[in-house]
Amino acid sequence: MPPSHFDARFGHAAVGLAAADFDDGALTPARFWAVFAVLFLVAALPVLRVELPPLFDYPNHLARMDLLVRLPGSQALQRYYELRWRVIPNLGMDLIVPALARVLPLAWAGKAFVLVTFALVAAGTGLVHRAAAGQWSLWPLFVFLFLYSRVLLWGFLNYLFGVGLALAAFALWIVLSQRDARSRLAISGALALALFFVHLMACVVYGVLVAGYELGALWRSWPRPSGGGMTSYQATAKTGAMKTAERAKKTVGAMAGVMAGGMGGGTVAARTGRSWTRRSCRRLSAARPRPCSGRGRRSQSSLRRPAAC
Repeated sequence: MPPSHFDARFGHAAVGLAAADFDDGALTPARFWAVFAVLFLVAALPVLRVELPPLFDYPNHLARMDLLVRLPGSQALQRYYELRWRVIPNLGMDLIVPALARVLPLAWAGKAFVLVTFALVAAGTGLVHRAAAGQWSLWPLFVFLFLYSRVLLWGFLNYLFGVGLALAAFALWIVLSQRDARSRLAISGALALALFFVHLMACVVYGVLVAGYELGALWRSWPRPSGGGMTSYQATAKTGAMKTAERAKKTVGAMAGVMAGGMGGGTVAARTGRSWTRRSCRRLSAARPRPCSGRGRRSQSSLRRPAAC
């Protein structure tokens, strides 16, 4: 049965509405966090359904957590172990999991730390996008596809936990960009100190993110000509980059042509920049003190050492 005129108009209207809603991936806050909750539950299922997550270094972490929990009240363990707290930039799990183990079994406290790490990495990505783009979007939610990475399988939980915190702290830095500089630096310093104790590389990641953001803002704030052109600094940088790329193109084309010709790849040499290959061959011929006495095609060694016959 052919579709009616009403069905055709309704179909076109629905397609237009869907394109308008999801063309840029924009979502309302309620929809964003609803989709976030569903994806988080899906990502948490593999951790919840096993007794021990199959992460390489996770059993060692869990054994250390067991010692931290049982050592104060065990005379037998105190005969062999002693607890000494020091300033170490890798204490994220040591500070959180023993506290969770007071209200949860140790195995579930460890799983809770893994799930909190998932939530921090995913939510931190969404918060950075919200702070930078000014809207909630569907695209940051694709981070759930990369949670089960090689870093996680190796069991680097403190690092991943710190990266999630660093992303959230960086989003706060962007939000506070219009606030007082003193309060912004004070909050950022406190967060950087916390990141240092969680994991050193997480603190470094936070510093790199903040430095890159501020350098980008400084670049955009440079004065530009009224005609929309570039300043002298930008023009100099662009000219230098173009010259460097041109020199790299010449060098790569010449080397590729010489290597292809020496290995009998005439077709490859012809396809990888004939003009640069011819110039390089002329330079090699001019550099020879005397012509070679051999006949026939030159060998690969003669091309590599043009001064020898």
